[in-house]
Amino acid sequence: MNQKISQGRILLVDDESLVLRACQRILKELPEVDTVSLDCPKTALEMLRSDKTENFDLAILDIFMPGMTGLELLREIRNHDPELSIILITGSPTLETAVEGLRLGASDYVIKPILPDDFLTRVRRVLEEKRLRQENRSLTGLINREYSFGDIVTQSEVMKPVLELVDRVSRTNIDALILGETGTGKELAARAIHKKSGRTGRFITVHCTDIPDSLMEREFFGYERGVFNDSDISSMGVLELVEDGTLFIDEIQNMPLAIQSKLVTVLGERSFRKIGGTKDIPFKAQVILAAPEDPQKAVSAGRFRQELYSWVNVGTISIPPLRERTGDIAALYDHFVGVFCKEMGLPIPELSAEVKEVFENYAWPGNIRELQHAIKRALVVCNTETIGLDELPDTVVKHARFQSNGDVDGLFELRERCLAQFEQKYLTDILERNNGNVLNSAKRAGVPRGTFYRLMKKYDINPSNFRSRD
Repeated sequence: MNQKISQGRILLVDDESLVLRACQRILKELPEVDTVSLDCPKTALEMLRSDKTENFDLAILDIFMPGMTGLELLREIRNHDPELSIILITGSPTLETAVEGLRLGASDYVIKPILPDDFLTRVRRVLEEKRLRQENRSLTGLINREYSFGDIVTQSEVMKPVLELVDRVSRTNIDALILGETGTGKELAARAIHKKSGRTGRFITVHCTDIPDSLMEREFFGYERGVFNDSDISSMGVLELVEDGTLFIDEIQNMPLAIQSKLVTVLGERSFRKIGGTKDIPFKAQVILAAPEDPQKAVSAGRFRQELYSWVNVGTISIPPLRERTGDIAALYDHFVGVFCKEMGLPIPELSAEVKEVFENYAWPGNIRELQHAIKRALVVCNTETIGLDELPDTVVKHARFQSNGDVDGLFELRERCLAQFEQKYLTDILERNNGNVLNSAKRAGVPRGTFYRLMKKYDINPSNFRSRD
């Protein structure tokens, strides 16, 4: 029953071999992504139309190519696969072609010469938006529904007031704040607000941990031509691209304080200027911020401006962790098994009574995302018709047993188990804070990188699960 799970496939199409090689080198920074490069747009279209090819998550297209332009290729792709995400690149940019590309459904555009950090930021963001759209759809099929709102489905009583708040915010123009641990579904809630609000603009997600501080202001405000050495044309930021839509800003406590201050001004005046600009641009979008921690602590620690918190605190939604809504676990399991088995072409296995007990007793520090990972891993390694304890990560089984069993053999067993719990929680927290970067996490922890890798292996922790999350 073993089968490799692809975490992302990118198609590069550009008639210039130098550009293709440059993009490939940059994308090697994303080891979980597979890349296919082609120098002919017609060949690319034939590949995408072929039933034999595997699906792509993202296509990166040059606009100006002989035989078929990137915009023409984009139109053909949209007719064949409306779900494929697109990034346009060009060395001869005009505002008209950029706007036309976005109107045709492109997610973003990049100007040559390609800046590695900026390019990776945009690719990560588009792939994350694609993943969240898929996750969004997968949650819509949960069985035994009791409460529902948009694409959020739950059976848990503790989620009922959350859905009521989501409903209220969706019927207003107030800017809001969503709080919750990693993996609880903060972006899913924001998307539900956008969907129910009836806004005609786009839903745009910005993960502050993905954007270098030096590029943050450009990303939000855009800039006029000639402001920077590499700016031959003006560029639109997300404040302009979102139009009358919803702007979801995750990990707000990681946004530089200077940009937070400018964001307060934008929210108050409902207008902004590009970097180097002299014209006020109206801002009509609803802004939803998200954070994984108590905002008062972030304010006290100097990571979250008090005036920005006060502005969005009018509509604050707190999403409880999975350990407080264990009634949802069975439905989530049934659904994810169905989705993953369909994706991988596998028969649906049964769940042993022991695994059900472990799922109910485990605390799920990674919340729904960790449950997804455990289920997918079990399906990959399972070679029988029933998923047993051997198919689950050791840490899940050990910690679930410890939490459900009050009988401890002695001091040393208790100490070992407590240490294991602490180590796992510490590793996941520090990887989360460093966006899955193992080297930075090891430095923060004060241990050699080799030791950090051994600890991750011990607890079956994959650093890629902590990159670009909601």
